[in-house]
Amino acid sequence: LEEEIASRLAKARSEIENYRQYRYILVNDILDDAVEALKAIVITERARRLGAPPDPETARMMQLADKCRQTNATDRVYKVLSSFGLLDMHATRA
Repeated sequence: LEEEIASRLAKARSEIENYRQYRYILVNDILDDAVEALKAIVITERARRLGAPPDPETARMMQLADKCRQTNATDRVYKVLSSFGLLDMHATRA
């Protein structure tokens, strides 16, 4: 069990260190919110691919997904970086 936890934490750390490679940042701190945000990201990307004007629900989901875009999630990212002791590496916030 301890080896599995260590392995998962190492993978999470690697993903977090490379967060700039991702278009969206999804922080799973509140499960229901994270599920809704993931759903919004998938719906948004599908809608953009189709190129059709969004219905009201899709437009709402697009707004939610936009909050998860890397460029809009800086504050949340830095809290996670800090919790993994990685904040100094990314202090420039570039």
